[in-house]
Amino acid sequence: MKDLLPIGSVIELIDKKEKDYYIIIGKKRKETDKYDYTCVKYPYGFTDILYYINDSNIKNIVHLGDINY
Repeated sequence: MKDLLPIGSVIELIDKKEKDYYIIIGKKRKETDKYDYTCVKYPYGFTDILYYINDSNIKNIVHLGDINY
């Protein structure tokens, strides 16, 4: 399995026109999972929507998280 960003990383997505940031709260556990990451909007956290993205959708890493497990 490829190396993934650690939980807690703040990222910017390619597709978004607004300058929205997202924080990674989960990542795939096995190769058969459909998406690489589960995210919520930063700095608001979980309000009502979870975002499921792949590594190829990331435009910029704003902050690299500390937790990697």
